[in-house]
Amino acid sequence: MQFVAYSAASGIAFLADAGLLMAMVIWWGLPPGVAAAVGFTAGLVLNFALCRRVVFPAARKMKLSAQFGWFALSGLGGLIGTVVLVETLVGDLGWPVLVAKLLAAAVVIVLNFYFRSTFVFKRA
Repeated sequence: MQFVAYSAASGIAFLADAGLLMAMVIWWGLPPGVAAAVGFTAGLVLNFALCRRVVFPAARKMKLSAQFGWFALSGLGGLIGTVVLVETLVGDLGWPVLVAKLLAAAVVIVLNFYFRSTFVFKRA
């Protein structure tokens, strides 16, 4: 059940992330990798807030700064993977930006749930 809640929180964060990505690529003409990094970072902050409040509510007893640090560190791996996948799929293989982002998000959500439920929110 926790994975379902995590997936819902991540889905909401993904919508913010992908919306920013598409706006920055289409309207502002930014390179997909740069736009992916900015969108991913915004999604990371939103996802943390949702996870701490809804998915792992007992985790609110833990120190916020340390917890966010570990959460962000796990997000760094996801950010790197997202940027590499989006740049490769769009730039080298000619995939549509949103399709590349969807694939990257699917990979990142599974890996991050494992890390975050095992290490970041374990004491919750």
